[in-house]
Amino acid sequence: MMRRIARGLPPDDAWAEADQILGHRADHILDAAEEGLKAVLKRLQEPPGWFREMNRRVDALFGIPGEQVLKVWLLPSAQGWTGGTGSMLVGEGAITLECSGNP
Repeated sequence: MMRRIARGLPPDDAWAEADQILGHRADHILDAAEEGLKAVLKRLQEPPGWFREMNRRVDALFGIPGEQVLKVWLLPSAQGWTGGTGSMLVGEGAITLECSGNP
C-alpha cells in the first residue's frame, strides 16, 4: 500500500479505513517529529563543504558521472534512533530515512 502512495497512486479502501481509525495518532506523531525532520531537511539542503568533497571523491572512485538525483523520504523515528531503507519500499531512485529522533 505504501508503494502505491509513494508512486502517486490513490490509496485503497483499507488505507482509508486505517486513516479514519489511526489518523489522529499519526498526526500526533508527525507533530512531535516536525522539528527534528526540519533540522535534517536543512542539513540535506545545505550540506557542509567537507560532505560535498567526500561525495565528489566517492563519485570519482566509483566512476559516477555528474550529479545524481535521489528522492529522500524523511520519516519520524524514536528518540536517539536513525534508520532507513534503500529502494525496497519506495521504488528505484529513492530511500527512506527514519531520523527525527536524532537530528
